[in-house]
Amino acid sequence: MTLFLFSLVLLFGMGRYYYLHAQPRSEAFAQSRLLLDTVVDIQVLSSDEQRANQAIAAAYAEMQRIEGVFSRYQEGSQIFSLNKNAGIESVAVSSEVRDMLQRAKEYGLLTDGLFNVTIGALVDLWGIGTEHERVPSENEIRQTLPRINLAALELDQTQNVSITQPGGSVDLGGIGKGYAIDRAWQTLKDQGIEKALINAGGNIRCLGTRADGKPWRIGIRHPRQEGILGVIEVTEKAVATSGDYERYFVKDGMRYHHILDPRTGKPAQGCQSVTILAPTAEMADMLSTAVFIMGADAGMRFIEAQRDVEAMIVGTDGTPVFSAGFVLSAK
Repeated sequence: MTLFLFSLVLLFGMGRYYYLHAQPRSEAFAQSRLLLDTVVDIQVLSSDEQRANQAIAAAYAEMQRIEGVFSRYQEGSQIFSLNKNAGIESVAVSSEVRDMLQRAKEYGLLTDGLFNVTIGALVDLWGIGTEHERVPSENEIRQTLPRINLAALELDQTQNVSITQPGGSVDLGGIGKGYAIDRAWQTLKDQGIEKALINAGGNIRCLGTRADGKPWRIGIRHPRQEGILGVIEVTEKAVATSGDYERYFVKDGMRYHHILDPRTGKPAQGCQSVTILAPTAEMADMLSTAVFIMGADAGMRFIEAQRDVEAMIVGTDGTPVFSAGFVLSAK
């Protein structure tokens, strides 16, 4: 990347994207906080510093609220309670949680079960990204797979939800971050902000345009090399990338990453990274995971059959393929 092409280059997040833009410095207000188990960056373009900072604070507060509701690790959250009572009894949840779980089941149907929020037991078994990461035995995986059962997540006509499979565990990591970004995006709009960019560990949603009226320029990280693979221009869209380089460990020459295939109980094979461009961060978040599990060929066929969604898929050989509407601009 030649830096002289841009008057300002900013790097945010967990290393998946580079944000390339030229703005009047006095109009850009940015903050970073640790939320959702990642670094969340919010940048607002405004002529009113007080309004910008108030809007950013409100957006962070909304994301923190969502984390408290949907985290499977925070004791007292509704998802924590749901998992604790798996195979025992139903749990009353808020309409927000019920709607999220309903969408999760619909996403599961859309992707033939490859996006599966009941994957929590497998996540715990591998422990990738934690101090407990390891390669479980084939017998451990075989014993865990029956607990990965989307049909066991039952929603009745009221606000009661249950996991009928003993030992089942819901993990909303594949959509919760995207949903939190969407809520923060709406909060900024409600606060009167017209131009902003939100990034939560590589999941992005843009509000409006840059200060000069042009699209936001987002550089997508190369999955195997330093620097960027390409740049996309984004206006009023969300971008998410899932890759085998994000959270992984290597043992005996094998790379074990965090994107687990619910069919095999093992890290998915067939891609190095998947970048999705979609109307919402939740949709982009979910599809980047599901398409990665599908693999390059099946994943691209799936994307081409969807509306308002585009993708760049980097296969195991490192070659990127693009859906019809996914266009890289000049670096």
